[in-house]
Amino acid sequence: MVVSTNGLDSLAALRASGVRRPFLVLPPWFDDATLDAAMRYYEGNGLQPAGHLRYDPGRKWRDVPPGDLYPQGMGFEQEVEPLYAQIRAACPEAADGVLIAGTGFRCVAILEALERDLKRPVLSANQVSLWHCLRRAGVHAQVTGYGNLFRL
Repeated sequence: MVVSTNGLDSLAALRASGVRRPFLVLPPWFDDATLDAAMRYYEGNGLQPAGHLRYDPGRKWRDVPPGDLYPQGMGFEQEVEPLYAQIRAACPEAADGVLIAGTGFRCVAILEALERDLKRPVLSANQVSLWHCLRRAGVHAQVTGYGNLFRL
């Protein structure tokens, strides 16, 4: 039996994609301590994050403490268009890829568009775990609609 974590999956996918300076996109339900831990995790594993963005979920949710967002339903009311716009606007030139962290993000619909527009790999938490599990199981089938990672 093989066991993995999303952190290990993301490191494998970042390495396979050649990303060394990821732009980290974190969900609004991650508090400051979690954001700091994420930055330290990737730095401690040899990456140099080019920056980070904590997604702004909009006016309705802006004053809700991070720990209360998901329990109050923010996870079910996500819209991908604002996420796409915020990532595209904030991604620094120094970033050689994007990692949308947090398995609660709904973002598969924007991965390929962001890759096309930013001209660099865009990875998401759920995508990297699916990819890594399939690869570790020896499955290399072509999967479309989930970004360039599945073409590696």
